[in-house]
Amino acid sequence: MANAKYMERHNEVAKKVHWSLCKKYNIETTQQWWKHKPDDVTENDKVKILWDFSIRTDNKIQANKPDLVVVDKANKTLLIIDVACPLDINIGNKERDKILKYQDLKTELQRLWKLKGKVVPVVIGALGAVTKHHKKHVQSIHDTIKTDDLQKVTLLGTSKILREVLSLPDSR
Repeated sequence: MANAKYMERHNEVAKKVHWSLCKKYNIETTQQWWKHKPDDVTENDKVKILWDFSIRTDNKIQANKPDLVVVDKANKTLLIIDVACPLDINIGNKERDKILKYQDLKTELQRLWKLKGKVVPVVIGALGAVTKHHKKHVQSIHDTIKTDDLQKVTLLGTSKILREVLSLPDSR
């Protein structure tokens, strides 16, 4: 049960980022982010957004399925975005791990797709903690994404997990 609930919280944060990207690039979407249902591939003439999509490359890359990949066609840029909601004490390590994990994929996609790339970690502690670099990372995705909105999504997910665990028969 726990892994499914953790993944649900993670996906809600990623969905909020995807929805914001759709708004940024004028892709039709829902008015409320929580009603948004990301497609595997969302595309228009300006951008291609891949959601939880395994990317094939010439060279075998272990980490080839980030949460989001954004290809800005006009600016010829690539963002590899990966989300995590670890324990607050682990946010620094998790942020560093996300950046390192996707370096090979970034290098390979820059070569194959002829784009300038960047790995962007979106790491928010289960109780809302963020690193000093978090705001810079999130703003590199889009300046309308607010840290406090992502923290709220994470905290609501954490509270949902806690309510469900505490309501289990053996937890009293």
